[in-house]
Amino acid sequence: MRYFLIAMLWMLICAAPAVTSESAGVGQAGNIVMDGYRQFIDSCAFCHGVDGKGQGEAVNMLSAQPTNLRLLSKNNDGVFPLEYLYYSIDGRDDLTAHGSGEMPEWGDLWERGVPPEFSQAYVRSRIFQIIMYLNSIQE
Repeated sequence: MRYFLIAMLWMLICAAPAVTSESAGVGQAGNIVMDGYRQFIDSCAFCHGVDGKGQGEAVNMLSAQPTNLRLLSKNNDGVFPLEYLYYSIDGRDDLTAHGSGEMPEWGDLWERGVPPEFSQAYVRSRIFQIIMYLNSIQE
């Protein structure tokens, strides 16, 4: 199952258009990267900053500096760390990414209030959207 998720996400990354100032306009319904941007703003920007550089509004309240998400590939020998990101965002597996526990376990939070038969698909789609957006902003 793990490899299926990774293969599916990789196919989406390869097929998705990059976000540009022209494509980032309002009304881009259906654009998975823009959907990911909206998910990012909703769930990640408070700590990681609107620009993803790790300088969100909460930075002074945290014991650890949030990761600069624009440098994920650069800091991983030029390889986008897709599997690591998936499990880091989900947070339900025991990963050191959640270290002090300051990063929410989004998988657990997002599945609450969603009927059980749809919860995993819902969580995966939110994670995939965020990953697609993060891939598009790598420096």
